[in-house]
Order: sequence, then C-alpha cells, then structure tokens
Amino acid sequence: MGGRIAIGIRRSPAQFETITAWTNPLPRIVKSKAFIEGDFREFDEYIAFYREDRNQQGYGPSRHVPSEYGYILFDFAERRMASAGHYTFIDRICRTELEYSRRERLADITALIGQITHRIEDEVDVAVDPLTIADFPCIATFDFEHHPRQLYTNYRIQYPGWTVAASRSSQDDFRRVYSEVADLAALSDGDRQEWSLRFASDDPIA
Repeated sequence: MGGRIAIGIRRSPAQFETITAWTNPLPRIVKSKAFIEGDFREFDEYIAFYREDRNQQGYGPSRHVPSEYGYILFDFAERRMASAGHYTFIDRICRTELEYSRRERLADITALIGQITHRIEDEVDVAVDPLTIADFPCIATFDFEHHPRQLYTNYRIQYPGWTVAASRSSQDDFRRVYSEVADLAALSDGDRQEWSLRFASDDPIA
C-alpha cells in the first residue's frame, strides 16, 4: 500500500518547497520520540532521499499541489503542521498501531502514549486522562494472545510546541490546507485549478 504524498517544507520565512515522496516511511518518522523531542534528522534524511526522482516514479521537487495521497505542510519556521489526504495521518494513532509495534519501537510508542490527549469517536474528540504504557497491556507484555484489544480505537496526539491542523480528505480539509499553502507560495492558475479538483466543486478559488 501507499503511494505519492506532496510534502510542503518551510524552513524559514524565505524558504518554502514541495517535495513529492513515498507515503509509507513518513508516519513512523513523524510519530517518533526523536521528532516529538525536536530531533528532525531522520525527517531531513527522508526528504533528502526523495529529493531525487528514483526510477522515474514521480518523486522529487514538485508544484505546490496535492499528490495522489494529498498534501502535508511542515512549517518549521512557525512550528505548524497541516494536512489533508488519505493514509498519512500525523495527528492520530490507532490502538492497533500502538499494540502491534515492534519491540525496537518501544521508546517511540512510550513517547507517543505520553502525547495522547483525546480518544476519537465518530470523528469527535473525547478527552482522556493522561495515559501510560501500562494502559496498553499488550505493549508492556507483548502477550497479544491473552489480552483483549480494542483494535480500532483512534487517539489524538499532540506535538509539544507545534500547532497541528491535520485531518482527513474532506473538501473543507483541502480548502484549509490550500489556504495555508497559498499564503506561502506563488501559485499558478494551473496550481489553483489542481487544488480545485480536490474541492469537488465547480466554484473557482481565489
């Protein structure tokens, strides 16, 4: 599974670019102890790797428009993240993703659990008390056979010092991310038209 995702990166007020990369590595890199604590080296390596179009798969520097799996903005200058699209969710984590993680990711998972703020029920956030790894017995014991699991419970996670506006793929989600990108980059008429296709509307956008 997975495919191409457009990633907007703003390092400083004068530096903004969009790189198209493969979706699959990104959630693990962002939802990690290192990223949460402000160590972005693995993220930078990921971007550097996909800065080249390997095997003509459509990777590399690209227009400021969504790719097949959407668009994610990482604004390091103002510590903002915004996303709209499929598959690559940076603001939520599924209990399955937590409980079936490999042992070598235990430090990442422990850090993520500490950043859970809400349980998501029918796309509504329900506040939860602070959680620890003890609230996820399968992780603590790796005894997946004898512990019941609520496999499809989703949790909202926060990133200290960041403002995160990340969600799924509704028209409103794409309009919101488009507005942020349009403030950072000079978009062509073709770029605006391509964003319009994600709005599923004949209404032109400014």
